[in-house]
Amino acid sequence: LIIDKGIVKGFTSIARDITERHNSQIELKLVNHQLSTLIENMNVGILLSDSDGKIALINRKFCELFGINNEPQNLIGYNFNSAMIKLRAMFSGKEKVLEEINACILSKKSQLNREVKLINNTILERDYIPISIDESHYSHIWIYKDVTEQRSAQEILQKSEEKYRRIIENMRLGLLVVD
Repeated sequence: LIIDKGIVKGFTSIARDITERHNSQIELKLVNHQLSTLIENMNVGILLSDSDGKIALINRKFCELFGINNEPQNLIGYNFNSAMIKLRAMFSGKEKVLEEINACILSKKSQLNREVKLINNTILERDYIPISIDESHYSHIWIYKDVTEQRSAQEILQKSEEKYRRIIENMRLGLLVVD
């Protein structure tokens, strides 16, 4: 305000065109919503921990796989190591779980298709993907996929193949297979 002898004589104003910033914020919100929706609806458990060791993102499937009776959004900000200490009891090799997780983090290298078994005989495939923001800040993506049915089907198939291989080997007949 421009005031002269207690009377407002005018004012000075600065105006900026923030259309581009506003549109960028809307676009960012849209992309964020799309990615969140995608991750939430994937049929794999996903957990993202940030460089401070906090859970930055977790989806419902992750909670289902590990029997976590809480909404994923309630776990945001929770300490990743504390969470893994609580979850390690679910793994059949619970003594080694934290060692393996820490080795992944320290190596800063992706580890894909690592098979882990839970005490309820569920077999999971774990992927670990480090994300480097710069040399000192890393975030970590953990992806767990239930492969129990696949492994069971493979085992049944292998047993069946072995059974018929033994039968054929012990037959006193000649055998010719033509494709």
